Amino acid sequence: MALHRPVDLLIKSGTIVTPTDMFSADVAVADGKIVAIGKGTHLQGADQLINAEGKFLLPGVIDTHVHFRDPGFPQREDFESGSRAAASGGITMVVDMPNSVPTVVEPDTVKMKAETCEKKSLVDFGLYGGAGTRSLGKIKAVADAGVLAFKTLLANYPTPGREPEFIGLHLEKDESLIDVSKEVAETGVVHVFHAETDFLIRHEVERLKSMGRTDPLAHVESRPAYAEVDAISRIVMVGRE
Repeated sequence: MALHRPVDLLIKSGTIVTPTDMFSADVAVADGKIVAIGKGTHLQGADQLINAEGKFLLPGVIDTHVHFRDPGFPQREDFESGSRAAASGGITMVVDMPNSVPTVVEPDTVKMKAETCEKKSLVDFGLYGGAGTRSLGKIKAVADAGVLAFKTLLANYPTPGREPEFIGLHLEKDESLIDVSKEVAETGVVHVFHAETDFLIRHEVERLKSMGRTDPLAHVESRPAYAEVDAISRIVMVGRE
């Protein structure tokens, strides 16, 4: 493809990788968008030229499930360190889960967290909002504040010692699944779930503890596949209705 106008960036002679093919070509970028891909692209000029010969060119990856713990737990991760790691791995956008402190269950928190991340992030980002029993009545306002998706934990109880991270994110009673799902559906925003049935996992945890199991594999065994199948079955049923 020939392009007869200046562009901001020209990436020359890279090997472009698509889902179905690999081929050598030039890529021209103007105003932040790819405007031409082809061999021997003719340009009047480019502000920046990158010689990518011998290198692969791939679309930026979007990671829709990150826990950057910002604000609240910068010692675990923050948006600068997390987004720096993302960028170095070819990830150009992340979507952060809502279990920061405060949790993302209020419109003002969405704005505050977005401002915090804007100052630190090296890549594009989006935010999840929380959708649990204590979020009822607030979900539309949180959607209007700009979250890209909502997250619901099917567990009835937060992880002991980490209660502040789960306020408004989990179902304190199973029947809340119906009301929460209705509210999210009315916003048109994507709704995702941590799909594990809590009482089945707690049963397995207690059984393994009684056997003296404290090895890492015990954690895996305490989360059998049927606990996920049961949760997904309920989610599908409610979604269908």
